[in-house]
Amino acid sequence: MPVFHELRDSQWTIPESALILKDNTMLPEIHVECLKNVAYDPEIYQIAVDLVLSSQTPLSVRQESLLYICKFHTKHNPSQSKSNELLNTELTDLLLQFASDDAPLECRMYSVRCIAVLFQSNTPSILLYALFKLLSDDEERVRKEAAISTCQILGIPMTSPQACEHILIPIIDSEVIASKICEKLVEDTKRAIAGYTHPNDELFIVERENPQSIDTNNPLNITGIIQKYLPENELQRAVAHNDDDFLSFPFYLEVVNDNIFRFVVDEAGRKFSDPKFNPARYSPAEYVFDNSQSEFRKPSVDPFVTIDDDSLVISMGSTTYLNLHFKSVKLEVFKNNELQVVLNDDKLFNIEHLRSRSEHDDPTDWTDRFDGKIDDHVRGPESLGLDTKFVGYNYVYGIPEHSSGLSLRDTSNAEPYRLYNVDIFEYLADSPMPMYGSIPFMVAQKPDMAAGVFWLNSADTYIDIKKDDLYSSAHWMSETGKMDVFIILDVGMT
Repeated sequence: MPVFHELRDSQWTIPESALILKDNTMLPEIHVECLKNVAYDPEIYQIAVDLVLSSQTPLSVRQESLLYICKFHTKHNPSQSKSNELLNTELTDLLLQFASDDAPLECRMYSVRCIAVLFQSNTPSILLYALFKLLSDDEERVRKEAAISTCQILGIPMTSPQACEHILIPIIDSEVIASKICEKLVEDTKRAIAGYTHPNDELFIVERENPQSIDTNNPLNITGIIQKYLPENELQRAVAHNDDDFLSFPFYLEVVNDNIFRFVVDEAGRKFSDPKFNPARYSPAEYVFDNSQSEFRKPSVDPFVTIDDDSLVISMGSTTYLNLHFKSVKLEVFKNNELQVVLNDDKLFNIEHLRSRSEHDDPTDWTDRFDGKIDDHVRGPESLGLDTKFVGYNYVYGIPEHSSGLSLRDTSNAEPYRLYNVDIFEYLADSPMPMYGSIPFMVAQKPDMAAGVFWLNSADTYIDIKKDDLYSSAHWMSETGKMDVFIILDVGMT
């Protein structure tokens, strides 16, 4: 069995750690520190199993041992029969004990983390059900941790633990038999939260019923309409509502040059009864670009467009092309015949439409409180979001300014990076909090290629980053503005 040399602190070697963990005379604090820092190793794994199963092990050590076991399973599913049996029996029972109503607060918190970690490997359905039950725990800290973990497991953007908590709790029936709920509960949960996360396979599609809905006459600038479908009661509140059962969002897909592509989405039919207010979504594009240089940025090869019922392909020679899928509003960008960047692969495309106010709305949708004063949002909620995936890239950089490392870290279990110009005298070190500048440009690099995404939006923006062995992705979320995204590809960074 291979050894995992992922030492978080090089002083904790495998042999020394094994001796420390087997020494019952050591203080529990030392055992805990050792488990937090030692590599994921089969020998340490087996010691952790023994520590968890022993009733003589101090609670803090059992908790950390349990977390170590779960993380080990995500990196290497043990082939030993005892390990598999533990995963399905003793480990499950222990996690259920830690998640029970009468367990100490620290145990319930650890159970949430362990279940979330273990879910990446092979989580029995009853553990997922236990995690959902913790959404209604008496302690706010446990509820928040459970909401965050649940959203990560279900692939739901985590922007408000309280909001997710309130949406999730009503569909969790404590009387449901655990052995029957896993698959159905996951699907029901996703559907119940559809109105919160707006998964575009249900709400957003590129319109194709009308043959003229997509204009390909100019291959450098393809235009079309994205349709947003809503429940009838929400549709009636939409300012741009007409006799159709959807709202229209015009888009254009532009080939800027051989290596730069632009995707822009706006909202049609925005209007205010008060002429003092400009109904248009704000875009800083006119202040950012020097159009006098436009004649030098044309592609060297004329694009060729092919279209069918499901997708549109823009080809730039034989090795560079874009593929727009209509039903999923997913844009794939290929360079050197390899997929480099994908927009909306995780179905997080969303634009809040202009609507009339309702007494059932959350008050924070229409007002903000700052420094004891109330700021009215006359336009209501108009946030937008999109996920961008760098395929085959393990490192991403950019989106300054933050007091953090050059390589942007995974924020799946932490606060997202924020772009918002502020002037802070005492800022936190190694933090995603905003600082003096905001440049919404992210770049990824691998040995033979570099890719970048420029999110042209000057509003308050959060970026959630997720890293995997096969890709790095970013979920961009802005408070307002027009969706305007540039994809930049080249054979290397200079």
